[in-house]
Amino acid sequence: MKKAKLYQMELDKVAMTIDTMEAQVLTIESAINNVKVMEAMKEGSSAMKSLQGNDSSVERVNKILDSVRDTADYAAEIDMILSEPISDISINEEDLFRELEDMHKENDSTRSSEFVFPKVPDGSLKQSVKRSPKRSPKRIPGKEKVEMSVMI
Repeated sequence: MKKAKLYQMELDKVAMTIDTMEAQVLTIESAINNVKVMEAMKEGSSAMKSLQGNDSSVERVNKILDSVRDTADYAAEIDMILSEPISDISINEEDLFRELEDMHKENDSTRSSEFVFPKVPDGSLKQSVKRSPKRSPKRIPGKEKVEMSVMI
């Protein structure tokens, strides 16, 4: 029994030593991580300094922003000037519509004497167009170009 107690005391000492060593390993790992973090922060600080350079000062940034604001104000002033009427001529819309109707009437009268419209089929389109199964549909040259220009 005495031997067993001595062995137990020795085992307790060894366990405490192992716990102490494990705590030291954790402390060393923490110190290594702290060093890595400090190195990363130092590199980040150096990178920020190199990006900012000597020319990056608060005054310089304010000057650039003032320049941008001045340019935007200038563009707004130009827009306002361009949106103003060119002259003080008052335009009567009724007169303009009457003139437009007269122009349409004149155009319609000259057009009807110059051009004769073709006859339109009375039946449905499927009945009036007969296609043989051997023939492929006709391609209209330039049709693809027209479709592309409409899409643009």
